[in-house]
Amino acid sequence: MPLLPRNPDEDPTLIRRLQSLRKPYEKDLALRDQFGALAKDLKRQARSVGSLGDTLAQLLPDQLKDRFAIVSFSRGVLTVRAADASSKFELDRWLREEGEQQLIRRAATNLLRVRLVL
Repeated sequence: MPLLPRNPDEDPTLIRRLQSLRKPYEKDLALRDQFGALAKDLKRQARSVGSLGDTLAQLLPDQLKDRFAIVSFSRGVLTVRAADASSKFELDRWLREEGEQQLIRRAATNLLRVRLVL
């Protein structure tokens, strides 16, 4: 005796069972999970970049504090935009002398280096 009858008329429950299995499932069109994961990631990045910005502002000399902006932090590289070429030069000198090592030591995240851009 075969497991499944070839003729559905022999077993009417078979049709109902197959129909229940083939019933299209309702798709969850809500983007809640995707946006939730994105929001969590953005909060984590904001915490890390925010703390880096505060740490950098504490360490920088007073004449340089208002002439930079943090652009991004990715893969351990902090990208800082200088207001002009002279600010970039001064910030570069400060980073090479002592600033970069102090910033790396005080950073709450895995900071490897600082990249300067105009």
